[in-house]
Amino acid sequence: MRFVAAILPVVICVSGPVVTAAGLTDSIDLSDKGAVLAHHGVVAGAVREEIVGDVVGGHDLRRMAEVLDGRGASVSYEVAVQRGKGVTIEIEEENGRERDVTGYVVWVDGVRRALRTWEGCGAGPIHYFLEVPGGDRDRVAVKIENVGEKPVAIGRVWVFSDFDAFFKGAGMTVPYRIAPTVHLNWGDMEGDIRRVERIKEGLDGANVKGAWTTWIGYAKEDEKVVEGEIDYVLAVAKKAKMPVQICFDSWWENTPHEVGGKNWWEEKYQQVVWDETEKRMRLSTPNRWGNTPWLTMSNVELNEFKARRLREAARYLGKHYREMGRDEGLVLAVNLENEPAYWASGAAGLGEDLLWADFNPAAVEAARRVGVMLDPRDGLSVDERRWLAGNLLAYQRLILTAAAGGLWEGGAGELAENVYTQGMVSAVYNEFPRVDRVWPGWESAAPAGARVGGEWNSDSLRERECVLLQIALGRTANVNAECGNDARAVSGVAAGYALGQRFYTPYNYPLGEVEQLAETVKDVSVAYAEPTYRRGILVTDFADAKWEEQVALTENVVVGRLSNTPMQVVHVRGGGKPGILRYELKAPTGGFKGLGVELTGRANDFVDHRAEVCLRVWAGRDEKSLRLMRTFANMEHIDAMEEVDLSEVARGAGRVVVQLELATPGMEEGLLDWVALARVRFVTPWVEEMAQQEETLESAREHHLLVSWRADVELAMQGLKPGTQKLEEARAAYARGEYARAYQMARLP
Repeated sequence: MRFVAAILPVVICVSGPVVTAAGLTDSIDLSDKGAVLAHHGVVAGAVREEIVGDVVGGHDLRRMAEVLDGRGASVSYEVAVQRGKGVTIEIEEENGRERDVTGYVVWVDGVRRALRTWEGCGAGPIHYFLEVPGGDRDRVAVKIENVGEKPVAIGRVWVFSDFDAFFKGAGMTVPYRIAPTVHLNWGDMEGDIRRVERIKEGLDGANVKGAWTTWIGYAKEDEKVVEGEIDYVLAVAKKAKMPVQICFDSWWENTPHEVGGKNWWEEKYQQVVWDETEKRMRLSTPNRWGNTPWLTMSNVELNEFKARRLREAARYLGKHYREMGRDEGLVLAVNLENEPAYWASGAAGLGEDLLWADFNPAAVEAARRVGVMLDPRDGLSVDERRWLAGNLLAYQRLILTAAAGGLWEGGAGELAENVYTQGMVSAVYNEFPRVDRVWPGWESAAPAGARVGGEWNSDSLRERECVLLQIALGRTANVNAECGNDARAVSGVAAGYALGQRFYTPYNYPLGEVEQLAETVKDVSVAYAEPTYRRGILVTDFADAKWEEQVALTENVVVGRLSNTPMQVVHVRGGGKPGILRYELKAPTGGFKGLGVELTGRANDFVDHRAEVCLRVWAGRDEKSLRLMRTFANMEHIDAMEEVDLSEVARGAGRVVVQLELATPGMEEGLLDWVALARVRFVTPWVEEMAQQEETLESAREHHLLVSWRADVELAMQGLKPGTQKLEEARAAYARGEYARAYQMARLP
């Protein structure tokens, strides 16, 4: 395999100015006291060295960091810059499984330049970029100061001059492709070619290139049928002159049935589901997906069958690809499976019951062998949930090994560098099996050696947060943006561009409306707002039984589970009247300096899109002075990016009343949770409140691509033998910040 489990960064510290006109002028590892002192490092307040991070999927992301422990703690140093050139400072923040909001101020030459904030949502590094005007100097003083109560962990810092010119000159610019799925006819090649060409015609724009995606059921059909389908797909791609993403799939309609003399739909191969609502075991059938059963990921015989068939298919693809002249533009990527997951709420669509999976006897026995008693009848413990997540990861590792191994055996190892998983990146606040925002479900799709492919289709804060953590593992892509044949249901194309995705895959998209996909990225100079996380003063989580103690008044509301998810929400009880939540907030001495409320939930009439089905936010200094501050309607997802500013009412007040009104006029019983809240968080300004630095779609893309290129080369260099010329050349390019070139040098033959 080309990649190893851990990202072990190569740190190059430059102690003096660099003479190149643009590029990496300095870098420093803040866990290295010697490096800090070499940059005239000074610490103030409670600063300590500590290993921060965690194992994420198959990647060990624990590393030593400089931890600024509490308000006022800081680290400062001098770094080299290029005289007269604009300066870009990149800061790597290390995250464990913290849940709180952190905040720090970056000072440059004694001037406060930026307030940076982040809320914990998983482990791993997050990268922050700050642009500073150039000047008549070759060194600048940088200070990072914690302005919150929670610790801030800094791992590394890089300094670039004339970043935009350097980035483009270093070969790190890559095209952004949109690759809709195409259901092939398999007998009408000319028709299929025309449909693929339709994508290219519709996406004719400077900032987007076309591609397409299709599926091959590697375990469903006879080997010769699979080989014929591979031939067919490559022929369509070649004749249409459009690269293809091939999804080798054994799920949904590609679930193997009677193949190889076996009936793989027998009960012993199926996932066993625990119905937590009815307190009984069941299978995944009957269901509305053609009664196709989902198969367990723990049966050794079934897994060996899948792995063998996938390896054979990948070997054939590699051989055929090589024979066609290694046209690297022909295959965009290889995607592993379409939504491999448990039959759990939010995935299976088996009705309104709360479901857990998989408790197939093979899974129970596998858990028992490592000391975990997998028994949902008494609830799921932390250990049981951890095992279930790890079992998903083990399945991803199994199929990755088969696919990558087959590609190498077929003589097309370069394709093995672009094998993507499908990782659920949901707008839902909590995901099975961990049901915890700091243990995101996508980590089970991050085995070492694969590219993490995200499954998401909008631009929610939750989705952005997950992708920002993913790019620290190398290049990423959106491999499944499900839209259900509704062009309006895909709204994440611009976010995919800004977040450095290599490509974006609208699933089941109407190809006749493909022009709409490129609209939001025709102008990449438009603003791309980075969220600011405020300091919380009160958080209501409706999964917590004590939530009513935080609310002054409730009327006509009830807490229940949001349909097809494990998320607990508050919604209207019934009777046609609105639901009311009223809060009474008391200010610290001197009154509020500002106040806002962040809401997580939805307010949407999914059928008629009526504006009166909505969530209203009222505020005043008492119950009689309440006034309407914001109305949310026709929003499938509401998150913290939609903060409601209440400062006009609250500023200077000692007491503020906030009323949340959930309106569902005319809605039937069972649809009342179309307006629902999962979390309410009241926030106040930071002491060092500052305007956010402006980003554009283009600048954000460059920054995020740089991060993924760096991770790519760090992983690739770990696969090289020490002392070899190849490794030394790659390290030299890495030290210059030329990560794309370093990656090409480090690639194994």
